Amino acid sequence: MPSTTLRFIVEAVSPISHAEGVQGNHSVCMTRKRRLPNGSIERIPVVSSDTMRHGLRECGAEICLGLAGLLDRPEGAQLTESALRLLFSGGMLTKRGDAAVVRLDRWREICGSLPILSLLGGCVDSMMIPGKVRVSDMTLLCAETAGEAFQPWREQLDFVQRVRFDPTRDPRKQKYLSQAALASVDNRLLGKETARTSGEKAPEDPGRPMPHSFDAICAGSQWEWEVTHDSLSDVESATLNATLALFFHSWRVGGKKGTGHGQIRAVSAESVSLPRLSELRVDCDVSALSVNGKTLLESHMLAQRDSLVALLATVVS
Repeated sequence: MPSTTLRFIVEAVSPISHAEGVQGNHSVCMTRKRRLPNGSIERIPVVSSDTMRHGLRECGAEICLGLAGLLDRPEGAQLTESALRLLFSGGMLTKRGDAAVVRLDRWREICGSLPILSLLGGCVDSMMIPGKVRVSDMTLLCAETAGEAFQPWREQLDFVQRVRFDPTRDPRKQKYLSQAALASVDNRLLGKETARTSGEKAPEDPGRPMPHSFDAICAGSQWEWEVTHDSLSDVESATLNATLALFFHSWRVGGKKGTGHGQIRAVSAESVSLPRLSELRVDCDVSALSVNGKTLLESHMLAQRDSLVALLATVVS
């Protein structure tokens, strides 16, 4: 079966913090082992393919719902729990449904109503449906993997430390406490002061400042990412293009999204080798991907509106 690979060069507009684990109070960035051109093995920072794929699924689900007109209704989309799981996490295996037989008409109905499911797969009525799209890790471009044009990956790694402060210690906020709560705070603080002078064990303080830190790859770093798909219909191709456009426009990768981390943009989209360094700074208008086939996709989703509503109301996922 013929397949096509889209190779993206992605720039971190803001720092990217994608952790693989915690050491004490420090979140460690995710890395993968990679064999380098000199034959050595090095761990290189990545954003996992699962994270990237989940972002595509959420963006594609919103596009299908939006183009079908289900997000414009006064009462909202009105999804069942199963429909919500199917759209935004691919569904789950249940004891209900017939997993023994995958009926061709059922498969065509589902893919016609939800082209994003045809692309990324899922579990419907206890049927595991494979998708046509495969996603790679998003891997940092660094001296170890891409040559001297880039900094070593440790030069691009930032150590960030934060402290969570206890609001009960703030006199301006203590006025919001009840008398009993305020007395409890005062007794705890007085107990700590007494313990310092008496040598006794201090009472436990659940509100003490909590330092924590995390790794982040700096803003401006460059990453490589691949999306490979099998032969697609016109509707599926239009869905993938629109999903990628929304993904780069609005999705944030990794953690710490609430503090501005994880914003990315595509600076190159090709199906050939990596561009020269001078080309990396040239903006790639990824939104243009959705223009080709936009009318076709809108017409298709509007025509599928009734069947989509029926599917989402009855699907077991």
